[in-house]
Amino acid sequence: MAKIVITTIFILFFQSCIENKKYSYNEFISEKYNVIISGSIFSIEYDLNSNTINSNLISQKLIDTLILKKSEKNTLVNLLYNNGFLKRKGEYTLIGKNLISPPNDDKISVYKNGKLISTYLINRNFESESFFPSSEEKEIVEFREYIINLLSIKKEYILMNKRARKILEKTGTYTL
Repeated sequence: MAKIVITTIFILFFQSCIENKKYSYNEFISEKYNVIISGSIFSIEYDLNSNTINSNLISQKLIDTLILKKSEKNTLVNLLYNNGFLKRKGEYTLIGKNLISPPNDDKISVYKNGKLISTYLINRNFESESFFPSSEEKEIVEFREYIINLLSIKKEYILMNKRARKILEKTGTYTL
């Protein structure tokens, strides 16, 4: 947890030091982009444009609304633009040293005009195989950590986790 907090602080500090163009959420929407983030735990998915959070479980679909502050959305959008997420095409998979079966991946899907343009699968416990990770690896992992940290403190996300856990415990597909 401390590692995640330190990484988030580093990201925010690093972003403030770099003189990148500042983008707004309105620009992101006007260019018809959308991002859907799927956390590996309980298959919880957040849709940036529709402000919906849902979990597709075996027996039930849970849906709720999670509205981020304007400043949070602008920070997310700037990370997306400045870290190249909106320019890359195709699928990127970051497994690293930690092979887990079944896969324990977070997923970031980028859409433009309703069409999927790129997908990022990042192992929840990703650790680069290289002593000096590529800038692309760093950017992808930093964005994933930022968004997962941001969502995990929101009460709607916490409640969705609890609801999903209860359902899976009842069906016997989740145990501690």
